[in-house]
Parts: sequence; structure tokens; C-alpha cells
Amino acid sequence: KFKFMGVAGGAAAGVNPTTVLTAWKSPSVITDPNSGDIKLGGTYADGVLTGGTSYLSRGISINLANDVKNMSMLGGSYISITDRQPTGSLQLELTAVQEAAMMTEINANTLTSISFEHGTTAGAKVAIFSPSVQRINPKHADYQGNAQFGMDLRFIPLAGNDELVILAY
Repeated sequence: KFKFMGVAGGAAAGVNPTTVLTAWKSPSVITDPNSGDIKLGGTYADGVLTGGTSYLSRGISINLANDVKNMSMLGGSYISITDRQPTGSLQLELTAVQEAAMMTEINANTLTSISFEHGTTAGAKVAIFSPSVQRINPKHADYQGNAQFGMDLRFIPLAGNDELVILAY
């Protein structure tokens, strides 16, 4: 789900362009055969994700939480992102040992990295990576009769605005 804001540029009459969609490709659906596991604790360098512990999941939800303002002033207007506090949520299927270890890390406010890759063909892959994530509000959930371990996420920048990296390759 996306929400956009922009400055009105006015209206102009024109001829509708001819649409050419030959370069477009059908997207692959996010399913187990097309997507990797959620990984915690991996690294990213030079366009490559490595390491980390894989977990079965229901997926990841991310809200960039941009604070977007329409700056309308005499002489012009523009759109400004004045703040952001990215958050998210995650639901994993864990063993009892994994759940105990994760609860210990959450209670100690231990930061971790998170990565997720989607796609199976070169040129049609996308991945997200966050180098520093705080896991908060642990909770138990039910998914079709199976116990799940859910948590909320805070994406913490390490140096500037690096809290989330989106890769297309």
C-alpha cells in the first residue's frame, strides 16, 4: 500500500501517448517457491546479502512512517519530508528453544539485522535489508491452529538514513 503527495502542476491539454508494455513482466506472487525465509542477523555489503538465521514466517510488514508536509509559501511550494520513524511487524514460527532465545534478546533490547529476498530469476529479484532493528512488544498468535511468535519492529539508522535498503537485481 502506498500513499503519495505532490505539488499540483496544473492541467494541460494533450494527446494521450501510445502505451507500449512489451518490456513489462508479470510479477511473481509472494509464495514459498518464489521467496526466501526471513533472516535475522545477516549482513549486506556490495549488493550481496550473506548469513543470518532463517525463520519460517507469515511475512514482514513495514511502514516507513514519513512525516510529509506540503510547504505552501509565497513564491512557491514544495513537499518536504520532515521526519520518519519506520516501524513494522513480523510473525515467526519458532521452536521452544528459539522462542526462549528470542525473548531473552528482546528483553535485553538486543538489536539485530533483518533481510528478506523475493524472486528466483536474475533481473527479477528484490530484497530488503535493515542493519539495525529493535524487536518490541512480543506476542503469541495463532495461525490455523499453530502457535506463532509475533513482534513489532523499530528500524534504527546506524549512519544517517540507512535504516532500510531496498535492492533490485
